[in-house]
Amino acid sequence: MQKVTDNLQHAWSGELKELLERANQERNVAMKHGEECFRGDKEREFYEVFDELLLRGLKESEAENDGRYYVREEKALLTRLLKYKDNYLAWVSNWDLPFSNNLSERALRGAKSKQKVVGQFQNVETAKCYATIRSYIETCHRNGINVVYALECLCTGKPLSLTQILTKDADR
Repeated sequence: MQKVTDNLQHAWSGELKELLERANQERNVAMKHGEECFRGDKEREFYEVFDELLLRGLKESEAENDGRYYVREEKALLTRLLKYKDNYLAWVSNWDLPFSNNLSERALRGAKSKQKVVGQFQNVETAKCYATIRSYIETCHRNGINVVYALECLCTGKPLSLTQILTKDADR
């Protein structure tokens, strides 16, 4: 959205970015006060403004149909936002979900780096094994389990169960 604002000077993208940031800030404040969802019509109003901004974006994009790269990129963004709206905005109604996917992207960064360094995984089975081990390590780390201990358990054939990890019931 920032790229659209910077390169095409279309107002809808900047306003949409502000709407999302403001809704996230309001959600964070409400969560600190023990609330579990938006009060009153706030969620409905959010979706209405979101839809209005997307419609305005489509109109602005159609009006500027000169085939420039950023115009095509803007149309692709609008199409994705419309097609996957429920996925992008799941955090609005389900406060257990994070606002952004930065944590997920950071978790994938190691696998992408491995692909770049080595070129690729040898086969699908190797990639699955790598993903399973990384998932195990990451889950233990995020739940305060000593990763070295968790790997020792894994190597001795007694990996920690998900229940042990989540309840921190691992004998360290």
